[in-house]
This record gives sequence, structure tokens and C-alpha cells, in this order.
Amino acid sequence: MLFSFANPAEAFPPQPAAIVQQGESSRNVVAAVWQPSPALRSARVVPVAAAAGDGSGQPEGSVVLLAGQTWVVQSGTPDGLVVGPGGSVRFQAKAANGPPWENSSIASDTPRKIRAELAGSRTYAKGETIHLKGVLNVDPSTVIAGSDWSSLIQIHQADTRRANGVHVLASPLFTAELRLDRTGKPFLQVRGETGRGVPAHAVFSPIRVLGRAPFALGRDHVFELTVVDGHGGPGRITFLLDGQPVCDFTGPTGYEYVDLLAGAWPIRGQAQPTGSYLKLGIYAGLSTGPKPPPGVSVSVTMRDLQH
Repeated sequence: MLFSFANPAEAFPPQPAAIVQQGESSRNVVAAVWQPSPALRSARVVPVAAAAGDGSGQPEGSVVLLAGQTWVVQSGTPDGLVVGPGGSVRFQAKAANGPPWENSSIASDTPRKIRAELAGSRTYAKGETIHLKGVLNVDPSTVIAGSDWSSLIQIHQADTRRANGVHVLASPLFTAELRLDRTGKPFLQVRGETGRGVPAHAVFSPIRVLGRAPFALGRDHVFELTVVDGHGGPGRITFLLDGQPVCDFTGPTGYEYVDLLAGAWPIRGQAQPTGSYLKLGIYAGLSTGPKPPPGVSVSVTMRDLQH
């Protein structure tokens, strides 16, 4: 079942949560309380089921209940996230003709990035199993040539601040992304952080490729992920595509910095949260340079999501 809540504070009782604050450069994780923006506090709860199938888009900052948890919409255009029948969600993002890229609603995003995402509100503690399965279908009209990455599913660790208040910027703990081989054929690549490096201050180990699998556009693919964030210690990253293993890694996972810096920037006198969170949808772009060609466009539908 899928619902959209313009006022999550009234729709749900207080719960451990992590909220995306509009306009911030990173995700502001706040424990045990929802903090809706002033623009959302007076809006009413709207059941998305009533709009299912009519192509209704979900506005930036709205909250969707899906797969047993709430998700905040991050999309700069109304059609970036569209609700479909049966609880399906369609994500659409494309390069703009001029800067900034369309569908990029995060203030710190450069013209190199586009996004149309759902950011999960649930946080997962060190050692807790993160499990998600469902069906995804990438539209055959999708063009990713010219981009360096195009993520479809991510798991991020908490965006911890250093003692000077600046967020630590690091790659996600887990990402399943669409890539092209040398002949132009698409494949799905899984990358993960496997816990090596010196992350206490400035040096982080690079996220590593854990597996690849052929991926056909325009057809349904069943996926299932199981991830245990070890905060640099023992963990696991497993991903199945159409019943076949893409990767099954057991060993150190995640970044140590979330624990090492937890007390560096207290929140209301308490240590910073250190949990991980899920993100679904499109996050694509270039590592360096101005921006990919304006023809870059990604469209993906997810359905039957189960946590």
C-alpha cells in the first residue's frame, strides 16, 4: 500500500527517524523525532492510492509510505517521481539543456548531477540486517552514455559532521548502478565499501566493485539485497538479480568514521546518529567536468517492494 503524507508528524507517532531537510548539502539525521518543514505542517494527509495510475507526480519534500517505512521525495521537478497502479513508483531524471541539471533538488549538487530519489526515514544500527526485495524495470528509452554512474539503489551511512561542523563526504556503503560495457550494452554493477582505509580524518578507502551482471532494458528484473553495515567491522553485502547471485561478500563493511566522529558535533548534547539508510531511484552524473550531454536521461519503475 502506498500513501503520501504532507504532514508526517501528524500521520505517525514519534519514531526513530532520519529526515531530509530541503536545501541542505547533506541528509540531516535526527533521532526519534520527525521535523517537517514549515510548508508541510499545515498540509493534509493525502492517500496516493486515489491518484494511482493517473500519472500524478509527488512534489519535493513530500513523504511516501512504501515497503513498511516512510520515504522523503528528492526531485526538482513534479514528474521526477510518479505514482502508478499497485504501489509502483516511476523515477525520471534527465540532463537539462543548461545548468543546473533538472531534477536535482539538493543545494550542493553541481551541474554534474541529476537525481529523482526516495530517501528512507528508517535508520539501521551497526550490525543490523538491511533487507529489501522487489522488481525494477529500466525503460528502453534510457540513455546513460556520457555519465560516469547511474545509481538505482543505495545505502548511505549517516552524514556525520566533523568538529568544525562540516559534513564528511564519502561514497555510499552500497550501490547498485547501471553501467555500459565497451560495446554499449548495459549491465548492473554492485559496489560496496569493505571497511579498509584510515577514515578518522580525511582518508577513506574507495568503494569497490563487488559484482556485475547483464541487464536488459525494458524488462522486469527481480532483485533482493541483504546488507549488514559493520562500521568497518564484520558485515555482509549480498545482491541477487533474477535469482542469481551478483555478489556475496562477507567481511568488513562500511566506514569507521561514523563511530569515530559521533561525538565531534553533538546534537542537543547527544552524540550524532550513526545509522545507515536506504535510497531508491536515480542518482546519476559525472565525477569531474561540467556536465554530461543533454541527451542523458534515465527512467526506472520499481514495484512489489518488500522490506
